[in-house]
Amino acid sequence: MFDIKPIEQVIQNEVKKISDQFKIAFTSGIIVGLLAHLYMFMNKFPNYDDMAINSFGASLKLGRWFLWVLGAIAYHLDFVYSIPWINGFLTVICIATAAGMLVDMLHVKSKLCCALIGACLVVFPSWTATFFFMFTAPYYGVAFLLAVCSVYIAIKYGESKIKWLSPFCLACSMGIYQAYLPFVATCYVTVLLFEILLLEQNWINSLKKAFYYLIQLLAGGGIYFLVMKISLQITGQSLTSYKGVDKMGVLSKESLLYFWRVIEQDFLGISINNNLEISHNLLLKVMYLLLSIFTILCIVVSIAKSIKRHNYMEAVFEVIYTIALVIAINSIYLICQDGVYSLMRYSYVWLIIFPICLLDGMEMTLAERGKFMILLGWGMTLSICAGIFSYVHFANAEYFSMQLSFEQAKSYYTTVITQIKELDGYEPNMPVSFVGYGHIADESLYRNQIMKVFEISGRDQVLAQTYNMGAFLRYYCGFDAEFFDIDTTQYKEISEMPTYPSEGSVQIIDGNVVVKFSE
Repeated sequence: MFDIKPIEQVIQNEVKKISDQFKIAFTSGIIVGLLAHLYMFMNKFPNYDDMAINSFGASLKLGRWFLWVLGAIAYHLDFVYSIPWINGFLTVICIATAAGMLVDMLHVKSKLCCALIGACLVVFPSWTATFFFMFTAPYYGVAFLLAVCSVYIAIKYGESKIKWLSPFCLACSMGIYQAYLPFVATCYVTVLLFEILLLEQNWINSLKKAFYYLIQLLAGGGIYFLVMKISLQITGQSLTSYKGVDKMGVLSKESLLYFWRVIEQDFLGISINNNLEISHNLLLKVMYLLLSIFTILCIVVSIAKSIKRHNYMEAVFEVIYTIALVIAINSIYLICQDGVYSLMRYSYVWLIIFPICLLDGMEMTLAERGKFMILLGWGMTLSICAGIFSYVHFANAEYFSMQLSFEQAKSYYTTVITQIKELDGYEPNMPVSFVGYGHIADESLYRNQIMKVFEISGRDQVLAQTYNMGAFLRYYCGFDAEFFDIDTTQYKEISEMPTYPSEGSVQIIDGNVVVKFSE
């Protein structure tokens, strides 16, 4: 007979099965996530794509077929609205859950290391940039959780039939947002490298696992591309050229040379420049330098020990996996060959997580902790804590900058709207055209220079120049007019108009309101 237990009892039983490490990483992710992003969650600061209140973004044309599925469900349930607190907190829950799964999967024992991993995952600048696009943030949170689930299932359930759910999770993750594939690849390489570095696994067994993980990756990618092709065929659509989506997986000599330049200049120069947009201040540069030195030393020492013990194949595999690790972390530049920006660089968080796990694993192998290990632990921990604080500060500075830009734009266009309505002969049903709104010539327009140090790709530095001006004026300024782009070549009067805010820059021409912002 089927036994139905009270829901409270079921929940209690399931919670007991969750490891302390999972709980710590999850809790850390929630708390630090709110410290970093609550400012954004409690306000509505749209960027250029987040103007339309009820959208889930482009889907099939970008190869995001599972985003279309989730978006359609949300749309029919009236959940599709870009509500910061709901969307933001759901995303943080997804990240925190993924953090708990990650520490379990990597066998992290230190509670402090678990807390640091949970914090690092949720404050990394990629999520700050994701919250600029609040309308799609929860979907990306689900995509990241599915990506981690794919690795978790492949590793934890490698001996059971459940393992074949792994490629389906990866395919669905890529079907929402393809940029988490490098994170997955890096996770697999990390597991392989740790097992040789810390557990001294036999190279033959390691090779078998490497092929197994590779099959999981290829199967997930294959399912993704198959469903994408079918969805495009059914809907009669084709992939857009945006960010090189239509060239995914296609490698050329130029793309490989560009990939090498990224590794040489940006990746290796992370402690010198901020080309990757993850090391904007001195604390972060020092943190990445210390973590890199620690990681390199650990790997070099391990390789030397393997050679000394005549375990040459283990040493070879350590070198191979180290090279694979660098490639995996940077692989977004192989996937996307037409401009990578902040949201897409999440795999670089492994530059912090990898050393944390390495330190945890080294401490596990020591019967007694010497002074050197204690000092090393202190140095690493303080450095990472300083980095986490920098990222929390960075996130809040970004949101503050967005608030300034939003209020500047709203104030600016409130004046413009007032001038439009004061025109002689103006009628509420008149179409309105803004000429040159993407490049406003008005020198009195403040362009948020004070926050330039926190500039990052993925948001408007000057919101007043956003391409989605019609939605901004309608939803945030309450000006519900018919907006259109007028053909300036058809009207001589427009070429003779001065630019705003000069007198005569706002006129009624042939029954249309024309505001000229630039030539």
